[in-house]
Amino acid sequence: MFVDRVIVEVQAGRGGDGCISMLREAFRPRGGPDGGDGGDGGSVNLKVTTQRASLRHLASRMHYKAKGGENGKKRNASGKNGTSITLEVPPGTLIFDLPKGLQEPPEGVEPLADLTIANREHVLAHGGKGGKGNARFATALNQAPQIATLGGVGMGGRYLLELKLIAQVGIVGLPNAGKSTFIARVSNAKPRIASYPFTTLVPNLGVVPLGYEGDLVIADIPGLIEGASEGKGLGDEFLRHVERTEILLHLIDVTGPELGGPDAIESYRTIQGELERYPKANLAGKIQVVALNKCEALDPAEVEKRAAALAKETQAEVRQISAVSGQGVDEVIKELVRLLKPEAKDPWL
Repeated sequence: MFVDRVIVEVQAGRGGDGCISMLREAFRPRGGPDGGDGGDGGSVNLKVTTQRASLRHLASRMHYKAKGGENGKKRNASGKNGTSITLEVPPGTLIFDLPKGLQEPPEGVEPLADLTIANREHVLAHGGKGGKGNARFATALNQAPQIATLGGVGMGGRYLLELKLIAQVGIVGLPNAGKSTFIARVSNAKPRIASYPFTTLVPNLGVVPLGYEGDLVIADIPGLIEGASEGKGLGDEFLRHVERTEILLHLIDVTGPELGGPDAIESYRTIQGELERYPKANLAGKIQVVALNKCEALDPAEVEKRAAALAKETQAEVRQISAVSGQGVDEVIKELVRLLKPEAKDPWL
């Protein structure tokens, strides 16, 4: 199960108290103060790792508490530090402070952190500092202090962790437009594929190797329907994953009318309308590459006719492809690379 939002409550460990102790040994009846410091409390950390693809592993547990530090001891022995907790999260995880009783952060609140770089760590809640033992307070005028400080209270809080996939290209389109077939052909992704709507229920990331030009990361977003921007069919949850993308690849099923679905222009308008109405980002303003898919299923002349009509609607070039046979797919990838990396040189594939 893909999980891209979890709420966690965390509590860092309290610092150990400083110790009040006076050294008493044979021949040293007044050996002076020897109370050690308390140990620091454990912290709650987040670590970014590419080994995690979602937040599913955090969904079954809400409360995380680190251990407190030990109290200071005699003979200037410091208490041990409390054990910290490290929670792994995938790249692209946002952290929001979440007031008690709310399931969403208040309107306009910015994230506390945006974790995008692998192997980086972020301290979500700092442990309390250990208290000072009485040995710390000895002076020439007070050689037997009877004071020590208490350990500090560990930080705590309630947080929303929200994942937004990091991809350069996001594939959008109506259900059954062939998005999963496309990403399976061009990348190492292995999405579930079948000839009925809503086969893809979670976003998939695919990596297209480009040789010395690096990699192209593509996100396959589950099929959108009318009303997606308002949450219908979980569309607002899915659209969140294309907020970070630089380019949208808009796939449209050219065979729509033959299978009882909308024609290419209607399909385009439906998705474009949802992008325009999405409230959290200007998705409609992103660069788009439009492609008619499943072109192998129709007569070439009919495909040309529908492509010309769609080009007139979009005022842009419309690619003709078949994700099943591979027709035109390489050209689409090259176009995406040209838009993302104008300085890149052939060959890429």
